Amino acid sequence: MTTLTQAARAQLQRVDDPDGLLMLVLIDHPSFVGGIRIVQDTRDWTIGGTSYIGLPMSIQLPQDVDREASRAQLRIDNVGRDLLAELEGLPPGASLDVMLRLVSRAAPTVIEWEYMAGASAASVDTDAVALTLGDEELLRRNAVALRYDPTTAPGIFAD
Repeated sequence: MTTLTQAARAQLQRVDDPDGLLMLVLIDHPSFVGGIRIVQDTRDWTIGGTSYIGLPMSIQLPQDVDREASRAQLRIDNVGRDLLAELEGLPPGASLDVMLRLVSRAAPTVIEWEYMAGASAASVDTDAVALTLGDEELLRRNAVALRYDPTTAPGIFAD
């Protein structure tokens, strides 16, 4: 789902919204048990039986630049250093899948918007963990596992 639902649009256009929206972030890798689940809030949430850790975070949306892959920047406060420990345990060159979801505080089980992307880079400082989100890695992969070229199948190419 790449566009907001009508309910979310109506909620965002209200002058006085007592509920507000929450951004849920799921960071997943096959070595993670259940993934890392974070909510942009000052307290932890349990939504649909799933626990989310409340952490301050910000997102910089992609810029529309010619001849560049669009990239978003997700910056998560490195308060407890738990996220850093999980990332440091990954093998070199590991790719992460990141799911962003917006939900209303009034009905947190209803997903108003979601976006899935791969994390192409991660950087850490004492204050925050920053993930660069985009599909650049996916778009640079070969379309097939084995290509026929002079190296893999020299007999079918003329000299």
